[in-house]
Amino acid sequence: TARLCAMTGEQERAARWVAGCAGISERINAGLLDVKSRAYRDDAGAPSLPATSFAVLARVAPSASRAALSALSSARAVSALTPLGLALYSEALVGTGLFGKHGAAALSALSAAEPSARVAIVYILRLAVSGLSVLSPGMARVSLSPRLLLLDTLQAELPTPHGAIKLVMQTGEKTRVTVPRGITVVR
Repeated sequence: TARLCAMTGEQERAARWVAGCAGISERINAGLLDVKSRAYRDDAGAPSLPATSFAVLARVAPSASRAALSALSSARAVSALTPLGLALYSEALVGTGLFGKHGAAALSALSAAEPSARVAIVYILRLAVSGLSVLSPGMARVSLSPRLLLLDTLQAELPTPHGAIKLVMQTGEKTRVTVPRGITVVR
């Protein structure tokens, strides 16, 4: 919310959000972080793949939690994730650069997920592959950092208020991007 306020020019409001959130990471880490394993605990106190994924995504996790995320990434643990847990886990893998190492288990679990859950997970993976970051309200300015991850080729369309951003990627070739009018891509 602070970032959104700053993007819309509400600097004073952004500063209030930042001040209000100060110390939250420390409180979360004090209550949920297992110092020895660097993993985050679930309600029962056990190291948890979804909790660690969420902490990594929320940027409250220390850098050592990347190793904990990797250590928790057994095929059995991934297959037991709920659709929301799988979505969080997949996004955390992409954000930490671990998708290449553990993404196959995430994709396998995705294939076993309920069809309604697949839609949300596929959308998150599509955003992760495209590296789409919205830089201004209404998606007038975006940043793209596409990456193939485990794939050899990819065609994706990302819906926006201005029309679809289209990506075509193939190993060894330059990425082709088509952007509708009204969107500026910042590199």
